[in-house]
Order: sequence, then structure tokens, then C-alpha cells
Amino acid sequence: MAKTRLVRPTHEGPLLPSTMRGHLDRYPDELRRDHLRLYTLTYISIIQWFLGTDWIERYIHPETANHDSYLLYPSDIPTGTNAAWFLDAYILSDALYNLQKIPGFDHRIDQLLHGQISSTISEFIIAKILRTNGWLFQFVDPLKEGRIGQNFDMAVNYEPNRVAFIEVESKDKATIRSVGTIKNTLDHAMRQLPKDQPGIIFVQIPQDWLEEVNGEPIVTPDVLAPARSFLRNCGRVVMLGFFTTRIKLGGQEIAADHAHFEMVNPRSRFVRRGDWTLLGRSSLVYHTRPFWFNVNDFARDARLT
Repeated sequence: MAKTRLVRPTHEGPLLPSTMRGHLDRYPDELRRDHLRLYTLTYISIIQWFLGTDWIERYIHPETANHDSYLLYPSDIPTGTNAAWFLDAYILSDALYNLQKIPGFDHRIDQLLHGQISSTISEFIIAKILRTNGWLFQFVDPLKEGRIGQNFDMAVNYEPNRVAFIEVESKDKATIRSVGTIKNTLDHAMRQLPKDQPGIIFVQIPQDWLEEVNGEPIVTPDVLAPARSFLRNCGRVVMLGFFTTRIKLGGQEIAADHAHFEMVNPRSRFVRRGDWTLLGRSSLVYHTRPFWFNVNDFARDARLT
């Protein structure tokens, strides 16, 4: 039986801070003293605003969502492996709120309505890091799928006359780390990028594929070697980046930081005055303003002691 097509809710304007605060303040005092539940409801309220009640029931609600849904609400968060659900719900709601005015945002809502959750969250992580580093960018219409060289995810402005195109790939924590895995992932990403314009590839990887060297994140040698080999033979890609999300536990909150590692391609056929790096040296982008508002603040403002 075919699933009913999900439709984006209609609103007269963007989701405003006053709307969120008014919504949470209407909850009973007993719930606002249950801090964990209040954070959960904050995330779900934001997601519901953008994606609708039917989306919540199809992908999150434990009584109606498929058992293999990426965002199926677990019963014992935030302990153990189920902390991952809390983290994903935070990342998704935080991105939806902060990226709602970015050009092409509606295309990412369409992806989510079609059930493309994990890949869209990966794109949102890169979008957050770009946004908090002050870059101008936009999401690209994903309906070009199937056209070689026209299925990338974002376009970023380096300067008025220099645009690069970004493809984001994602490997989940169960992925086996191997030369073949890295090569296949990068080859697939390359095919999504235009041949005649600067291309950038970002790959979300499991946390243990990155290690700290002199206080800086770097991919492990068995990832670095095939990545370097790929760049030597791919002139259209100006930069290759790897990133991972790390859970940060603190009291009754779960937050995240995003560690990243960038490799500029010295053999690219495209040049610019500066280099092609985008994400900067800092791997912590959790509390950056004025470009980003942490949606956990909505819950903090609403909670009662």
C-alpha cells in the first residue's frame, strides 16, 4: 500500500522566537519542571512546525512510525546508544530554525518530506558550519537527480565572481573503514559535481575515523591515503573535507560539536587568490552568534525549577 504524500504545513511567516516561547510557556508547570521532557518537546515542536504532524507520526512517534525509522523515538533517552536520537533531534530542529531563511531551504524540506532524513541532517551540519563561519551559500534543488554533474547539494560564494559547488556524503557508524569504501564514496561524490566549475566534497564519517594530533583533528592514515590518491587524479575537486559529530553530555542536556579536517587539492585546475578552505580552525560551532541561535535556549527559558 502506497504511503500518503506528506505536505509541508503552511504558515504566514517564519518561525519566530516569540512563537516558540509562547508555545512552550503554555505547557503545564509539571511538564516545565521535567527538564528532559521539555527539551524533547522543544525539538519536536520545531520539527512539527516545519514538517507537520503527519511527518512526526510517520518518522518519530513510537506507536505509528516504522520500527526502522531513522528518528524513531526511543524509550530510554538520553542514556546509552539512544543518546544518538536526542542528538539527531537537536541537530535537525536547531538547523530547521536557523536555516529557514537560507535560499533553497524549501528544497531540503522536500527531501525530509520524502524521508531523506540522515542525508539531510549531514547537509545541515555542513550548512551550520558554513553559516557560523560567515559564508554565503544556498541549497540546490535536488530534483536534478540523475543528471551527471548536476546533483550537488550546495553552492558557496567565495567572492562575487567565484562560486564553488558542494556535495555532501555520509557514512554511518556501522560502515567498515577501507580503501575501497573511501574510493567508492569519493568517486560517487565526484560524479555529482560539474566538470567545468570548482567542486568540493564533504564526507561525514564515524567519530573513530578522526584522531587528534597536536590538538587538531586529522583523519586516520587508512582514510588519508586513499583521499590523497583521489585528489591527485581529480582536477575538478578543489577541496575535500571530512567531518564528524561528537556527543557532549552535560547535566540534562545533550549537545554536539563538529570536528572537521580539510584537504586542499594542490593539483586542482581551478585557482583563487586565497585557498579553498571553508570551515576554519575551530571545531566547536555549538554556541556561535550572531549567525546562530541555540534552540536549547528556548527550553532553558521555559523550564521551571
